[in-house]
Amino acid sequence: VAIPLLLIDLRLENKRRQIQEKTADDTRRVRHLVDLGTSQLAGKEVRLFGLQGEILARHSERWSAIRETLVSAERRLTLRSMLGWVWFAGGFLAAVTYVAVRVAQGDADPGDLVLTFTLAAQVNREVRGTVGVVSWGRWISAIAQHLSWLEGYAEQTHSTTGNHTTLPHRVTSGIEIRGLTFLYPGTERPVLTDIDLTLPAGSTVAIVGENGAGKSTLAKLLLRLYEPDSGSIRLDGIDIDSFDLAEWRARCTASFQDFCKLEFPARESIGVGDLGIPFEDGRLAHAIEAAQATEVVRRLPHGLDTQLGGSWPDGMELSVGQWQRVALARAMMRESPHLLILDEPTAALDPQTEHTLFQQQIEASRSRANGGVTLIVSHRFLTVASADLIYVLDHGRVIEHGSHAELQRHAGMYADLYRIQAKAMFGDQPSQTERHDTIP
Repeated sequence: VAIPLLLIDLRLENKRRQIQEKTADDTRRVRHLVDLGTSQLAGKEVRLFGLQGEILARHSERWSAIRETLVSAERRLTLRSMLGWVWFAGGFLAAVTYVAVRVAQGDADPGDLVLTFTLAAQVNREVRGTVGVVSWGRWISAIAQHLSWLEGYAEQTHSTTGNHTTLPHRVTSGIEIRGLTFLYPGTERPVLTDIDLTLPAGSTVAIVGENGAGKSTLAKLLLRLYEPDSGSIRLDGIDIDSFDLAEWRARCTASFQDFCKLEFPARESIGVGDLGIPFEDGRLAHAIEAAQATEVVRRLPHGLDTQLGGSWPDGMELSVGQWQRVALARAMMRESPHLLILDEPTAALDPQTEHTLFQQQIEASRSRANGGVTLIVSHRFLTVASADLIYVLDHGRVIEHGSHAELQRHAGMYADLYRIQAKAMFGDQPSQTERHDTIP
Protein backbone atom coordinates (compact mmCIF):
# COMPACT_ATOMS: atom_id res chain seq x y z
CA VAL A 1 0.00 0.00 0.00
CA ALA A 2 3.00 2.34 0.30
CA ILE A 3 3.87 1.97 -3.41
CA PRO A 4 0.92 4.06 -4.76
CA LEU A 5 1.69 6.73 -2.15
CA LEU A 6 5.32 6.79 -3.25
CA LEU A 7 4.40 7.15 -6.93
CA ILE A 8 1.87 9.90 -6.20
CA ASP A 9 4.31 11.97 -4.14
CA LEU A 10 7.06 11.64 -6.75
CA ARG A 11 4.67 12.87 -9.43
CA LEU A 12 3.58 15.77 -7.25
CA GLU A 13 7.19 16.85 -6.62
CA ASN A 14 7.75 16.91 -10.38
CA LYS A 15 4.65 19.10 -10.75
CA ARG A 16 6.01 21.51 -8.13
CA ARG A 17 9.26 21.96 -10.11
CA GLN A 18 7.29 22.65 -13.27
CA ILE A 19 5.29 25.33 -11.48
CA GLN A 20 8.51 26.91 -10.17
CA GLU A 21 9.85 27.09 -13.73
CA LYS A 22 6.56 28.54 -14.93
CA THR A 23 6.80 31.40 -12.42
CA ALA A 24 10.54 31.95 -12.92
CA ASP A 25 10.12 35.14 -14.99
CA ASP A 26 7.85 36.78 -12.44
CA THR A 27 10.18 35.68 -9.65
CA ARG A 28 13.12 37.36 -11.39
CA ARG A 29 11.06 40.55 -11.79
CA VAL A 30 10.26 40.53 -8.09
CA ARG A 31 13.95 40.14 -7.24
CA HIS A 32 14.80 43.00 -9.60
CA LEU A 33 12.26 45.24 -7.87
CA VAL A 34 13.79 44.30 -4.51
CA ASP A 35 17.22 45.29 -5.86
CA LEU A 36 15.84 48.61 -7.09
CA GLY A 37 14.36 49.30 -3.69
CA THR A 38 17.48 48.42 -1.72
CA SER A 39 20.55 49.17 -3.88
CA GLN A 40 22.68 52.27 -3.57
CA LEU A 41 22.98 52.59 -7.35
CA ALA A 42 19.23 53.02 -7.85
CA GLY A 43 18.67 55.00 -4.67
CA LYS A 44 19.19 58.43 -6.21
CA GLU A 45 16.59 58.07 -8.94
CA VAL A 46 14.15 56.20 -6.70
CA ARG A 47 14.10 59.11 -4.26
CA LEU A 48 14.31 61.85 -6.90
CA PHE A 49 11.41 60.58 -9.00
CA GLY A 50 9.39 59.37 -6.03
CA LEU A 51 9.39 55.75 -7.16
CA GLN A 52 9.03 54.21 -3.71
CA GLY A 53 5.28 53.69 -4.00
CA GLU A 54 5.49 52.52 -7.61
CA ILE A 55 8.16 49.93 -6.81
CA LEU A 56 6.20 48.66 -3.81
CA ALA A 57 2.98 48.49 -5.86
CA ARG A 58 4.62 46.57 -8.68
CA HIS A 59 6.34 44.26 -6.22
CA SER A 60 3.04 43.58 -4.50
CA GLU A 61 1.29 42.97 -7.85
CA ARG A 62 3.94 40.55 -9.09
CA TRP A 63 4.31 38.74 -5.80
CA SER A 64 0.52 38.40 -5.50
CA ALA A 65 0.41 36.80 -8.95
CA ILE A 66 3.19 34.37 -7.98
CA ARG A 67 1.57 33.59 -4.64
CA GLU A 68 -1.83 33.00 -6.27
CA THR A 69 -0.30 30.57 -8.77
CA LEU A 70 1.71 28.75 -6.12
CA VAL A 71 -1.11 28.55 -3.56
CA SER A 72 -3.65 27.40 -6.16
CA ALA A 73 -1.27 24.72 -7.40
CA GLU A 74 -0.34 23.68 -3.87
CA ARG A 75 -3.99 23.17 -2.97
CA ARG A 76 -4.48 20.81 -5.87
CA LEU A 77 -1.26 18.95 -5.15
CA THR A 78 -1.99 18.72 -1.42
CA LEU A 79 -5.43 17.24 -2.13
CA ARG A 80 -3.88 14.56 -4.31
CA SER A 81 -1.24 13.88 -1.70
CA MET A 82 -3.94 13.55 0.96
CA LEU A 83 -5.70 10.91 -1.12
CA GLY A 84 -2.46 8.94 -1.23
CA TRP A 85 -1.99 9.22 2.52
CA VAL A 86 -5.64 8.23 3.13
CA TRP A 87 -4.96 5.11 1.09
CA PHE A 88 -1.83 4.41 3.15
CA ALA A 89 -3.69 5.07 6.42
CA GLY A 90 -6.40 2.64 5.33
CA GLY A 91 -3.79 -0.03 4.70
CA PHE A 92 -2.19 0.72 8.06
CA LEU A 93 -5.51 0.40 9.92
CA ALA A 94 -6.33 -2.79 8.04
CA ALA A 95 -2.99 -4.30 9.07
CA VAL A 96 -3.43 -3.26 12.71
CA THR A 97 -7.01 -4.57 12.77
CA TYR A 98 -5.95 -7.88 11.26
CA VAL A 99 -3.16 -8.40 13.79
CA ALA A 100 -5.39 -7.23 16.70
CA VAL A 101 -8.03 -9.80 15.74
CA ARG A 102 -5.39 -12.53 15.65
CA VAL A 103 -4.12 -11.45 19.08
CA ALA A 104 -7.67 -11.55 20.42
CA GLN A 105 -8.12 -15.04 19.00
CA GLY A 106 -4.86 -16.21 20.56
CA ASP A 107 -3.20 -16.77 17.18
CA ALA A 108 -0.63 -13.97 17.77
CA ASP A 109 1.23 -12.37 20.65
CA PRO A 110 0.70 -8.76 21.81
CA GLY A 111 4.29 -8.15 20.66
CA ASP A 112 3.17 -8.79 17.09
CA LEU A 113 0.78 -5.84 17.41
CA VAL A 114 3.59 -3.61 18.69
CA LEU A 115 5.79 -4.81 15.82
CA THR A 116 3.04 -3.92 13.35
CA PHE A 117 2.90 -0.35 14.67
CA THR A 118 6.71 -0.10 14.52
CA LEU A 119 6.94 -1.40 10.97
CA ALA A 120 4.17 0.90 9.77
CA ALA A 121 6.00 3.91 11.25
CA GLN A 122 9.22 2.79 9.57
CA VAL A 123 7.47 2.43 6.21
CA ASN A 124 6.06 5.95 6.69
CA ARG A 125 9.56 7.35 7.27
CA GLU A 126 11.00 5.38 4.36
CA VAL A 127 8.34 6.67 1.98
CA ARG A 128 8.99 10.28 2.99
CA GLY A 129 12.76 9.74 2.79
CA THR A 130 12.52 8.06 -0.59
CA VAL A 131 10.38 10.87 -1.97
CA GLY A 132 12.90 13.42 -0.70
CA VAL A 133 15.93 11.57 -2.09
CA VAL A 134 14.37 10.90 -5.49
CA SER A 135 13.10 14.49 -5.75
CA TRP A 136 16.55 15.81 -4.86
CA GLY A 137 18.09 13.50 -7.44
CA ARG A 138 15.70 14.72 -10.12
CA TRP A 139 16.43 18.34 -9.21
CA ILE A 140 20.18 17.71 -9.45
CA SER A 141 19.63 15.92 -12.76
CA ALA A 142 17.72 18.89 -14.18
CA ILE A 143 20.49 21.29 -13.12
CA ALA A 144 23.11 18.93 -14.54
CA GLN A 145 21.33 18.95 -17.89
CA HIS A 146 21.43 22.75 -17.97
CA LEU A 147 25.09 22.69 -16.97
CA SER A 148 25.92 20.08 -19.59
CA TRP A 149 24.24 22.19 -22.27
CA LEU A 150 26.14 25.28 -21.14
CA GLU A 151 29.49 23.48 -21.11
CA GLY A 152 28.79 22.02 -24.54
CA TYR A 153 27.86 25.44 -25.89
CA ALA A 154 31.00 27.01 -24.45
CA GLU A 155 33.16 24.21 -25.84
CA GLN A 156 31.57 24.51 -29.26
CA THR A 157 31.62 28.29 -29.64
CA HIS A 158 34.63 29.32 -27.57
CA SER A 159 36.95 26.35 -27.73
CA THR A 160 40.57 27.08 -26.82
CA THR A 161 41.78 23.56 -27.53
CA GLY A 162 42.73 21.75 -30.69
CA ASN A 163 44.78 22.83 -33.67
CA HIS A 164 44.92 26.57 -34.25
CA THR A 165 46.68 28.89 -36.64
CA THR A 166 49.62 30.70 -35.09
CA LEU A 167 48.75 34.31 -34.37
CA PRO A 168 51.23 36.61 -36.18
CA HIS A 169 53.45 38.79 -33.99
CA ARG A 170 52.90 41.77 -36.27
CA VAL A 171 49.91 43.06 -38.19
CA THR A 172 51.03 43.63 -41.76
CA SER A 173 47.90 44.43 -43.78
CA GLY A 174 45.17 44.88 -41.17
CA ILE A 175 41.75 43.56 -40.23
CA GLU A 176 39.08 42.95 -42.85
CA ILE A 177 35.39 42.45 -42.13
CA ARG A 178 33.35 41.01 -44.94
CA GLY A 179 29.61 40.33 -45.13
CA LEU A 180 29.19 40.42 -41.36
CA THR A 181 25.65 39.86 -40.09
CA PHE A 182 24.59 39.39 -36.48
CA LEU A 183 21.28 38.78 -34.71
CA TYR A 184 20.81 38.52 -30.98
CA PRO A 185 19.38 35.11 -29.97
CA GLY A 186 15.60 35.04 -29.99
CA THR A 187 15.27 38.03 -32.32
CA GLU A 188 14.51 38.27 -36.01
CA ARG A 189 15.88 41.71 -36.86
CA PRO A 190 19.65 41.84 -37.52
CA VAL A 191 21.68 44.27 -35.43
CA LEU A 192 24.32 44.33 -38.17
CA THR A 193 23.65 43.51 -41.80
CA ASP A 194 26.26 42.68 -44.45
CA ILE A 195 28.99 44.83 -42.89
CA ASP A 196 32.18 45.42 -44.94
CA LEU A 197 35.04 47.29 -43.24
CA THR A 198 38.80 47.50 -43.57
CA LEU A 199 40.97 48.45 -40.60
CA PRO A 200 44.47 49.08 -42.07
CA ALA A 201 47.51 48.10 -40.03
CA GLY A 202 48.86 50.90 -37.85
CA SER A 203 45.78 53.05 -38.37
CA THR A 204 43.13 54.58 -36.19
CA VAL A 205 39.63 53.84 -37.43
CA ALA A 206 36.50 55.48 -36.02
CA ILE A 207 33.03 53.92 -36.05
CA VAL A 208 30.40 56.61 -35.60
CA GLY A 209 26.65 56.66 -35.64
CA GLU A 210 23.67 57.42 -33.48
CA ASN A 211 22.72 55.29 -30.49
CA GLY A 212 21.48 51.84 -31.51
CA ALA A 213 23.36 51.82 -34.82
CA GLY A 214 25.26 48.62 -33.86
CA LYS A 215 28.64 50.14 -33.00
CA SER A 216 29.21 48.35 -29.68
CA THR A 217 27.96 45.05 -31.12
CA LEU A 218 30.59 45.30 -33.84
CA ALA A 219 33.29 45.92 -31.22
CA LYS A 220 32.25 42.80 -29.30
CA LEU A 221 32.32 40.72 -32.49
CA LEU A 222 35.89 41.86 -33.11
CA LEU A 223 36.84 40.75 -29.60
CA ARG A 224 35.03 37.42 -30.17
CA LEU A 225 32.70 38.08 -27.28
CA TYR A 226 29.98 37.33 -29.83
CA GLU A 227 30.07 35.07 -32.88
CA PRO A 228 28.59 36.35 -36.18
CA ASP A 229 25.67 34.64 -37.86
CA SER A 230 27.38 35.06 -41.22
CA GLY A 231 30.43 36.73 -42.71
CA SER A 232 34.03 36.75 -41.54
CA ILE A 233 36.63 38.80 -39.67
CA ARG A 234 40.18 38.32 -40.95
CA LEU A 235 43.56 39.43 -39.64
CA ASP A 236 46.10 39.61 -42.46
CA GLY A 237 43.81 37.38 -44.50
CA ILE A 238 43.40 34.75 -41.73
CA ASP A 239 39.99 34.23 -40.15
CA ILE A 240 40.26 35.12 -36.45
CA ASP A 241 38.17 32.04 -35.63
CA SER A 242 41.20 29.94 -36.54
CA PHE A 243 43.26 31.53 -33.77
CA ASP A 244 43.21 30.21 -30.22
CA LEU A 245 40.54 32.24 -28.44
CA ALA A 246 42.62 32.96 -25.33
CA GLU A 247 45.61 33.98 -27.45
CA TRP A 248 43.49 36.31 -29.60
CA ARG A 249 41.99 38.04 -26.59
CA ALA A 250 45.43 38.33 -25.01
CA ARG A 251 46.49 40.41 -28.02
CA CYS A 252 43.47 42.69 -27.75
CA THR A 253 42.47 45.28 -25.21
CA ALA A 254 39.44 47.48 -24.78
CA SER A 255 37.67 50.02 -22.65
CA PHE A 256 33.88 50.15 -22.67
CA GLN A 257 31.23 52.69 -21.83
CA ASP A 258 29.61 50.17 -19.46
CA PHE A 259 32.91 49.59 -17.69
CA CYS A 260 33.39 47.39 -14.65
CA LYS A 261 34.08 48.84 -11.21
CA LEU A 262 36.68 46.51 -9.73
CA GLU A 263 36.71 47.28 -6.01
CA PHE A 264 40.33 46.28 -5.44
CA PRO A 265 43.27 48.39 -4.36
CA ALA A 266 43.96 50.84 -7.20
CA ARG A 267 47.16 48.98 -8.07
CA GLU A 268 45.22 45.78 -8.71
CA SER A 269 42.14 47.41 -10.25
CA ILE A 270 44.42 48.83 -12.96
CA GLY A 271 47.06 46.09 -13.03
CA VAL A 272 44.69 43.22 -13.83
CA GLY A 273 44.54 44.63 -17.34
CA ASP A 274 47.64 42.53 -17.99
CA LEU A 275 48.17 39.61 -15.62
CA GLY A 276 51.29 38.60 -17.51
CA ILE A 277 53.41 41.26 -15.80
CA PRO A 278 53.92 42.31 -12.14
CA PHE A 279 51.93 45.27 -10.86
CA GLU A 280 55.00 47.50 -10.83
CA ASP A 281 54.75 51.26 -10.33
CA GLY A 282 56.59 52.07 -13.57
CA ARG A 283 54.32 50.01 -15.81
CA LEU A 284 51.24 51.21 -13.97
CA ALA A 285 52.35 54.83 -14.30
CA HIS A 286 52.64 54.43 -18.07
CA ALA A 287 49.10 53.07 -18.31
CA ILE A 288 47.76 55.76 -15.98
CA GLU A 289 49.35 58.50 -18.05
CA ALA A 290 48.01 57.01 -21.28
CA ALA A 291 44.52 57.07 -19.77
CA GLN A 292 44.79 60.66 -18.56
CA ALA A 293 44.24 59.31 -15.04
CA THR A 294 47.29 60.79 -13.28
CA GLU A 295 45.21 63.33 -11.36
CA VAL A 296 42.80 60.63 -10.18
CA VAL A 297 45.61 58.54 -8.69
CA ARG A 298 47.29 61.62 -7.19
CA ARG A 299 44.16 62.35 -5.16
CA LEU A 300 43.95 58.86 -3.66
CA PRO A 301 44.94 59.03 0.03
CA HIS A 302 47.28 56.05 -0.17
CA GLY A 303 48.17 56.29 -3.83
CA LEU A 304 48.03 53.03 -5.74
CA ASP A 305 47.53 51.10 -2.50
CA THR A 306 44.19 52.83 -1.82
CA GLN A 307 41.23 50.46 -1.56
CA LEU A 308 38.61 51.51 -4.11
CA GLY A 309 34.87 51.24 -3.53
CA GLY A 310 32.59 52.67 -0.87
CA SER A 311 31.36 49.24 0.20
CA TRP A 312 34.62 48.68 2.14
CA PRO A 313 35.28 50.22 5.57
CA ASP A 314 38.51 51.83 4.36
CA GLY A 315 37.50 52.12 0.71
CA MET A 316 37.30 55.32 -1.29
CA GLU A 317 34.32 55.81 -3.58
CA LEU A 318 35.12 57.43 -6.92
CA SER A 319 32.98 59.51 -9.20
CA VAL A 320 31.74 57.97 -12.44
CA GLY A 321 34.36 59.88 -14.41
CA GLN A 322 37.14 58.72 -12.05
CA TRP A 323 36.00 55.10 -12.30
CA GLN A 324 36.02 55.46 -16.08
CA ARG A 325 39.62 56.67 -16.06
CA VAL A 326 40.62 53.71 -13.91
CA ALA A 327 38.96 51.42 -16.46
CA LEU A 328 40.82 53.21 -19.26
CA ALA A 329 44.13 52.76 -17.44
CA ARG A 330 43.35 49.06 -17.09
CA ALA A 331 42.88 48.83 -20.86
CA MET A 332 46.21 50.58 -21.42
CA MET A 333 48.15 47.96 -19.43
CA ARG A 334 48.64 45.81 -22.52
CA GLU A 335 51.37 47.36 -24.62
CA SER A 336 51.36 47.00 -28.41
CA PRO A 337 48.10 45.09 -28.78
CA HIS A 338 46.99 43.93 -32.21
CA LEU A 339 43.64 45.61 -31.56
CA LEU A 340 42.77 48.41 -29.15
CA ILE A 341 39.07 49.23 -28.90
CA LEU A 342 37.82 52.36 -27.21
CA ASP A 343 34.05 51.84 -27.11
CA GLU A 344 32.52 55.11 -25.89
CA PRO A 345 35.17 55.07 -23.14
CA THR A 346 34.91 58.76 -22.33
CA ALA A 347 31.16 59.25 -21.93
CA ALA A 348 31.68 60.51 -18.38
CA LEU A 349 34.66 62.70 -19.24
CA ASP A 350 34.78 66.33 -20.33
CA PRO A 351 35.29 67.12 -24.06
CA GLN A 352 38.84 68.44 -23.53
CA THR A 353 39.98 65.23 -21.81
CA GLU A 354 38.22 63.12 -24.43
CA HIS A 355 39.85 65.02 -27.29
CA THR A 356 43.30 64.84 -25.68
CA LEU A 357 42.95 61.13 -25.00
CA PHE A 358 41.82 60.30 -28.53
CA GLN A 359 44.58 62.41 -30.10
CA GLN A 360 47.13 60.65 -27.91
CA GLN A 361 45.86 57.23 -28.95
CA ILE A 362 45.79 58.21 -32.63
CA GLU A 363 49.45 59.21 -32.46
CA ALA A 364 50.34 56.08 -30.49
CA SER A 365 48.65 53.87 -33.07
CA ARG A 366 50.58 55.43 -35.93
CA SER A 367 53.89 54.88 -34.14
CA ARG A 368 53.12 51.33 -32.96
CA ALA A 369 55.81 49.00 -34.30
CA ASN A 370 53.61 45.92 -34.45
CA GLY A 371 51.07 47.50 -36.80
CA GLY A 372 48.27 47.29 -34.27
CA VAL A 373 44.90 48.85 -35.03
CA THR A 374 43.04 51.33 -32.83
CA LEU A 375 39.26 51.34 -33.17
CA ILE A 376 37.33 54.24 -31.67
CA VAL A 377 33.59 53.81 -31.25
CA SER A 378 31.75 57.03 -30.59
CA HIS A 379 28.63 59.06 -31.28
CA ARG A 380 30.60 62.29 -30.80
CA PHE A 381 31.65 63.16 -34.33
CA LEU A 382 33.88 66.09 -33.39
CA THR A 383 36.34 64.01 -31.37
CA VAL A 384 37.09 61.43 -34.09
CA ALA A 385 37.74 63.82 -36.96
CA SER A 386 41.50 63.14 -36.82
CA ALA A 387 41.07 59.39 -37.34
CA ASP A 388 42.67 57.94 -40.45
CA LEU A 389 39.41 56.38 -41.56
CA ILE A 390 35.82 56.91 -40.44
CA TYR A 391 32.88 54.55 -40.96
CA VAL A 392 29.32 55.74 -40.43
CA LEU A 393 26.79 53.15 -39.25
CA ASP A 394 23.06 53.62 -39.48
CA HIS A 395 20.58 50.91 -38.44
CA GLY A 396 23.24 48.21 -38.66
CA ARG A 397 24.62 49.14 -42.09
CA VAL A 398 27.67 51.06 -43.29
CA ILE A 399 26.33 54.04 -45.22
CA GLU A 400 29.52 56.12 -45.56
CA HIS A 401 33.25 55.80 -45.10
CA GLY A 402 36.35 57.86 -45.74
CA SER A 403 38.51 60.46 -44.07
CA HIS A 404 36.99 63.45 -42.31
CA ALA A 405 37.67 65.70 -45.30
CA GLU A 406 36.22 63.17 -47.75
CA LEU A 407 33.05 62.75 -45.73
CA GLN A 408 32.63 66.49 -45.45
CA ARG A 409 32.89 66.87 -49.21
CA HIS A 410 30.39 64.03 -49.64
CA ALA A 411 27.88 66.11 -47.64
CA GLY A 412 26.00 63.06 -46.36
CA MET A 413 24.87 61.95 -42.92
CA TYR A 414 28.33 62.43 -41.36
CA ALA A 415 28.60 66.02 -42.56
CA ASP A 416 25.09 66.83 -41.36
CA LEU A 417 25.56 65.35 -37.88
CA TYR A 418 29.03 66.86 -37.58
CA ARG A 419 27.61 70.31 -38.40
CA ILE A 420 24.78 69.86 -35.89
CA GLN A 421 27.14 68.82 -33.09
CA ALA A 422 29.60 71.61 -33.92
CA LYS A 423 26.84 74.18 -33.86
CA ALA A 424 25.57 72.85 -30.53
CA MET A 425 29.06 73.13 -29.04
CA PHE A 426 30.35 76.34 -30.66
CA GLY A 427 27.17 78.21 -31.57
CA ASP A 428 27.79 80.75 -34.35
CA GLN A 429 31.60 80.46 -34.13
CA PRO A 430 33.51 79.38 -37.25
CA SER A 431 32.69 75.86 -38.35
CA GLN A 432 34.93 73.09 -37.08
CA THR A 433 34.82 71.53 -40.55
CA GLU A 434 38.11 73.20 -41.33
CA ARG A 435 39.45 73.37 -37.77
CA HIS A 436 38.60 70.05 -36.19
CA ASP A 437 41.95 70.01 -34.39
CA THR A 438 41.00 72.83 -32.01
CA ILE A 439 38.33 71.21 -29.87
CA PRO A 440 38.43 73.23 -26.59
